[in-house]
Amino acid sequence: MLAFQIPYQQNSVFDSIVDKLKRYVKEDSPEKIYVHTDKNLYVAGDTIWFKTYLVDGVHHLASTKSNVVYVELLDAIDRPVVKKVLNTNGKGVAHGDLVIDQNLSEGKYTLRSYTKYMFNQKEPVFFQQDIQIWVGAVKKNAAILESDKMGLDGLRPDVQFFPEGGDLVAGLFNIIGIKAADSSGNYVTLRGKIVNGEGDSIATINTHKFGLGTSGFVPDLDKKYYAAIPFKGDTLEYVLPSALPSGMVLRVENKGDHLILRVNSNTIDGLEGTVLLGHLRGNPFFKYVAKANDNRQYSLKLLTDSLSDGVAHFTLFTAEGEPICERLVFIDNPKNDVKLSVTSASKNYGKREKVNLDVALSTINGKKLGGNFSMTVFNIGKNHFDGINETDIKSWLLLDSDVKGHIPNPSYFFKDSSEKRRLALDALMMTHGWRRFTWKQLLDGTVNPSKYHSPEKGIEITGKTTSYDDIKSPRAVQVTLGIFEEGGMYQEQKNSNVSGDFSFGPFAFQDSIKIILDAINPYVKNKKKAKNISILVDSPWPENIPNSDKIVQEASSESILDNEYFENIRNQAKLKEASPITRLEGVVLKGEKPKTQLEIINEKIDAITLHGKPDQRLFMDSIKNFERLNVLDIINTLPGVQVKGDYSAETINFETSQKVRVRGGLHSIQLDTEPHYLLDGVQVPLDALKNINPRTVKFVDLLVGGAASIYGVKGANGVIAVYTDRGKGLDLVLDQEQSPGVTTVTIPGFYKAREFYSPSYSKPTTGVRRPDYRTTLFWKPEIYLTPTSVPPISFFTGDNTGNYLVEVEGLTTDGKPITATFQFVVE
Repeated sequence: MLAFQIPYQQNSVFDSIVDKLKRYVKEDSPEKIYVHTDKNLYVAGDTIWFKTYLVDGVHHLASTKSNVVYVELLDAIDRPVVKKVLNTNGKGVAHGDLVIDQNLSEGKYTLRSYTKYMFNQKEPVFFQQDIQIWVGAVKKNAAILESDKMGLDGLRPDVQFFPEGGDLVAGLFNIIGIKAADSSGNYVTLRGKIVNGEGDSIATINTHKFGLGTSGFVPDLDKKYYAAIPFKGDTLEYVLPSALPSGMVLRVENKGDHLILRVNSNTIDGLEGTVLLGHLRGNPFFKYVAKANDNRQYSLKLLTDSLSDGVAHFTLFTAEGEPICERLVFIDNPKNDVKLSVTSASKNYGKREKVNLDVALSTINGKKLGGNFSMTVFNIGKNHFDGINETDIKSWLLLDSDVKGHIPNPSYFFKDSSEKRRLALDALMMTHGWRRFTWKQLLDGTVNPSKYHSPEKGIEITGKTTSYDDIKSPRAVQVTLGIFEEGGMYQEQKNSNVSGDFSFGPFAFQDSIKIILDAINPYVKNKKKAKNISILVDSPWPENIPNSDKIVQEASSESILDNEYFENIRNQAKLKEASPITRLEGVVLKGEKPKTQLEIINEKIDAITLHGKPDQRLFMDSIKNFERLNVLDIINTLPGVQVKGDYSAETINFETSQKVRVRGGLHSIQLDTEPHYLLDGVQVPLDALKNINPRTVKFVDLLVGGAASIYGVKGANGVIAVYTDRGKGLDLVLDQEQSPGVTTVTIPGFYKAREFYSPSYSKPTTGVRRPDYRTTLFWKPEIYLTPTSVPPISFFTGDNTGNYLVEVEGLTTDGKPITATFQFVVE
């Protein structure tokens, strides 16, 4: 609903714009995901406990679109090392855990979460957060230090200028936003002045927190202006944008409980018929059409007491509907404030002592409220700070997800309501743009350029039916799905379309299930020919994931991590995070030597390949940057294989003939004889391999001589067998068995979250006392508060001393994101 504080004026051009905004809110608004983790510093073998909050991008209520959420931990080149698929059951929340492999390399990883519906956007905004994993020795004096210093690398700082509204206009007072960083991207503090071409000082320049600042002056026409900044005994000059000879300026002064909107033009009647429009996350709330007596300037006062918190986007349009000035403003309406408190009877506890916490949610006037929250309690060593994460659910939903560009430590802007933070936030608004859409996209109806991805309501079993002899030839046939379970069998029948595509579902199951797909062409009388169908099942994991408008939250710039903290997380890694075990005395176990992970993988692969042990087996993980290569580049790395012709990933021309030769075959490498090609066990021509996305390739087998003899004459000059997972899941490929017209495959279900183990020390310990080095003392992903009910929360401390942080995050029932923290000490 429009909430205009200025009398509404009819204007057909802008009524159309408002209608498109309403359509965006109703049909094209995005989904947002936030992931709350128990911490973001881990050791190999540790567990990442998490909860996802999936909301609609306008009101921040539980999303009614998708029920399926994907959570992945990515390595340095964005390959998933562990992943889960979760079911929100239409409630907008789900929780789970990711076990970090004991053999994972040390370094920085990325936790990523998304829905397939997000893929419709040109640059989808996934939730992404840095996760640091330690493996080696404890870091001495490990620290992440404040980076707001002058020229950290000693090189010329990068200083950017952003005129308020978009352009400087001659003869009018203009405000400019300033952002300063060194050449490495570290934010820097600068002092200087704005000077004209004659060297006269016009205004001062000061950047503060995160290199942000503002300045203002009246530029003259055809004059050059510079920022003069003292640096290492010299004065650096930066050219400011040139002023337009004619135009308009949009200025917004944020007073907290109200805004002052000022619009100026340097031409007579320049503003008549223009429209100033304001929306918040796509929801229009303000519109003003300039009247005849507003010809050169006008000022408006807009109260914020009826607005939601978040990034408001003001745009000045010409009378013809062309956007000419834009300004972001952060609305922080005091009437929206709610209070989430976490308290305890004491702030000091001993080892293995019980801690009772009270959680309360209310308005600032004391009215009790309800909401959905998650809580973590983790060790922070000797430190005292408000949290390790740079971001939280409030800063993510209200700021990061709607504003372009990297925002340093976004939670900083919400820690208090001081004037310093308010000014820094306003400077941030002037130096960043609206992320979700451009006006051109909205007016053209291309906010979501692809509507291919419908919201997922459950697990879909999809794939393609083709000729068994040629997987590039689709077949429209009858497909029967069979699911076998202890309780019986479920069957469903559908027809694949002319492109061979079929789909079953949505389903909701947790454990992996084995399915049978049976395909037959009902119009072919010969039974054998009617079953000459290949059934290619899609990976259960999303394919061709689009590049995200990457927002990665890094470790806090205000956190100094002491040696004790790292010692604690290393101690924890030495113990299994599970229920207590019983020690057995005097028992000697004998058995076979445990198989390595590679041996296990090879055994599974050998079980699904027709051939036995290959002469060479090439896993993609062993090739650096294999995603950038063409499949022929990959084949060319096999020992004894030579690819001739123009085939590289950068220059490949499908009209050019490429030839592959295998040394050791029946014929010499110089002779014109091709090897036998297989794609997932099916014979294909070489051209079919050229079209494969290298990201889907899991391994390549090379067979020569006796190893290739199982393929008869076809394998006389060697066999090259390429196996893919048509996505990311090797498990699907390993468990899939195919014959003409029939495919058996195992489909993973939704992940069923484990219960966080929290020991009880209410009874005296007898016998051997097992050390308790947990760095995460407590994790409770489901805390439901109501105005009349608050669940009791209690846990026991462990054997690590130091400071502990209680962190609670979540959403009120009406979609307000909120966080709270509490600290206590174990002595």
